[in-house]
Amino acid sequence: MYNGLSSLFGIVFGIDGWIIMLALAFLTALYLFFGGYFATALSDFILDLGRSLPKDEYEEILPEVWVARTAHIAPTALLQKGCIIGHDTEVRQGAFIRGNVLIGDGVVVGDSTELKGCILFDGVQVPHFNYVGDSILGYRAHLGAGAITSNVKSDKGEVIIHCGNL
Repeated sequence: MYNGLSSLFGIVFGIDGWIIMLALAFLTALYLFFGGYFATALSDFILDLGRSLPKDEYEEILPEVWVARTAHIAPTALLQKGCIIGHDTEVRQGAFIRGNVLIGDGVVVGDSTELKGCILFDGVQVPHFNYVGDSILGYRAHLGAGAITSNVKSDKGEVIIHCGNL
């Protein structure tokens, strides 16, 4: 399910994908629990991961901004340090990625969308006029036009993470 990020971490750290998925689930829980403290941890994690990415797959296009060579970044998108953008991801015109952002594979970051301190799993679509701040969007999540997320779980229910057959 989270094959892109799991594959990325598996390449870098040589760890099985299901272990990485569990680790990401654990990080998600920590993020929700510790809030601001995790923003610093997320920043450090992204910077450490970025520095260890394979050079044949990722390019550091700006200081501390790593982009998969198969991703497409519009020339009018603004990327700030502290972000990793996965394979086959599209960052459209006017997008603003403020940093501390980890973007999976096959993601669409649309026009006039702003991201800050967030993780977007594979296949996420935030196609137009969205704000995603201090949030985690799961596999293939889709936000409608103008949606805003920031430190809120919209249904007030428990967070349940499914990992294959576990």
